[in-house]
Amino acid sequence: MAGIITLMLTIISVGAAVGGLTYTAIRKLSGEMKDFRAELGGVQEGLRGEMKSLEEGLRGEIRGLEKGLRGEMKGLEERLRGEMRGVRDELRAQISSVRDELRGEIRGVRDELRDELRGEIAEVRTELRGVEGRQTGRVTRLEDKVFGVPFQDPAAGPA
Repeated sequence: MAGIITLMLTIISVGAAVGGLTYTAIRKLSGEMKDFRAELGGVQEGLRGEMKSLEEGLRGEIRGLEKGLRGEMKGLEERLRGEMRGVRDELRAQISSVRDELRGEIRGVRDELRDELRGEIAEVRTELRGVEGRQTGRVTRLEDKVFGVPFQDPAAGPA
């Protein structure tokens, strides 16, 4: 029986030792888990800080890019205005030259028509003088017949 008691005491002491070791291991694991949680919290805080700084950095970069884009847009607008002014000036010059050209052509046509009309008027005047001369002669002859005055040729002069 002494062997059984010794065996039981051995089992109890081994159980107590295992229990003590288990308790120590659990406490150690619990401490490590607390440390891990604390470390994890620190890492999380660090990540939050990094994310905030990254956000601020990105916001700063975005502001810088927006400023740069505004500057480029203003530059492009000015360039476009300059181009538009240049095109407008070119078009005005072309319109002016076309107007001058058309005025010259109109003057030429007007001068040509005036010369033609003067020629035609001269012809009509010549014809009218001839007709007038013939009519004057007829009127004179009629007057002579009606009033009994002898016929005189106007080209011969006074009688």
